Amino acid sequence: MVDPEDAVTLPLPHPTKLRFVWHSRFYTAVLDQDMFGQWTVTRSWGSTRSGQGGGRMSVVASFEAGLTLLEAIRRRRERCGYKVDSSRK
Repeated sequence: MVDPEDAVTLPLPHPTKLRFVWHSRFYTAVLDQDMFGQWTVTRSWGSTRSGQGGGRMSVVASFEAGLTLLEAIRRRRERCGYKVDSSRK
């Protein structure tokens, strides 16, 4: 994230990537800024066996709105049986 006052790159204040696994399935959600400065949440999913999967990107209003969406994604994935995968970055 770039501070508009002094153009110094600052670290993001919270973890912005979630990765979930369930058997041979995976699901990731990443909060990031695109090249135009808009906050986006990029989701991808698939199978580690077949290599098939999909993805989608959503523009969110702010960093805080993105964190709210990541939290909703985390709750839903956990309800569906996925576990947070802390072994990968």
